[in-house]
Amino acid sequence: MRNQVMMLANVILFGLCLLASAENAHGQRSIVVPQKVEGWYWIVSPKPWFTRQLTVSVGNRSLPKNDHDESLPTRPGYYHRLNEFRPFVRYPFKSVVVRKGKASFRTVVVKGQQFIFDGRWGTENDVSNGIDDVPYFRGVLKTYRKGKLVKTERVEFSHAVNA
Repeated sequence: MRNQVMMLANVILFGLCLLASAENAHGQRSIVVPQKVEGWYWIVSPKPWFTRQLTVSVGNRSLPKNDHDESLPTRPGYYHRLNEFRPFVRYPFKSVVVRKGKASFRTVVVKGQQFIFDGRWGTENDVSNGIDDVPYFRGVLKTYRKGKLVKTERVEFSHAVNA
């Protein structure tokens, strides 16, 4: 009897794990962000740098205002605008995963547009400004409009470091 109960419990646990995996594969949020990744990132390449940025946080929670630059957004997501005179549009993360040097994010669809990034996360020294271990995201960013791929580009985002 005891063996049958244990077997039934294992079958139920296995079923719940499968269900959770299936839900995640069908669009549920997946947020995996270590503390050292948290912060604000401006696009470095391609130019112009002031048109795109990322706000990344542990648990996808809002960040406190930045004392050095109160214009930085506090809500996590990918921010995009056509030029410096237009307001940013926020694309909340549907998923963001940063693990073992690899990084990816997917935004929700806003106004028919979605962004998907796949690349890496790391740190490097900013020799010209004398700052060690500046975090960055580098990889490929794909832009989708109404579900169709319209742009693929190599991008680099660098942490908004305030020396």
